[in-house]
Amino acid sequence: MKGKRGDWGMSLMEMLLVVALLALLSVGGLSLYSQSLRRARDSRRLADMNELGLVLDNYLGDNGCYPESLIVNQCGGTGLRPYLDAVSCDPTDNDLFRYKYVRENCKTYRIYLRLENETNELIDKMGCREGCGPGADKSFNYFVTSGNVVE
Repeated sequence: MKGKRGDWGMSLMEMLLVVALLALLSVGGLSLYSQSLRRARDSRRLADMNELGLVLDNYLGDNGCYPESLIVNQCGGTGLRPYLDAVSCDPTDNDLFRYKYVRENCKTYRIYLRLENETNELIDKMGCREGCGPGADKSFNYFVTSGNVVE
């Protein structure tokens, strides 16, 4: 706004409006950014599970049985060499808290995981909206299985 001497400046109301708009845009941007990070970590989890499924099938082909749970449920573990250098860890904090491999018998397994993006349509597709997991543990919301599991 032009003052008496011809100086340009902003009134207090205009300054508050600009600050409010910047704050609103920042909050929206951070929200979208964090949502993108959650989706990216979930994509990594799903890719890790697909890779692990291929490794487990190769292991089965050579050994006639899927590996014991203890071998697979070790973040960074090397028990699946030469099929896999190291068992994948969760991308959030390098832990297995979001993954759990369960060998149901010699020829079947399930890998349970927890997806961060609760709106992911895969959760509903698997019927895990209320949680799923081995036994009473319902802390997971998605799973993959060996190809021969009958639902």
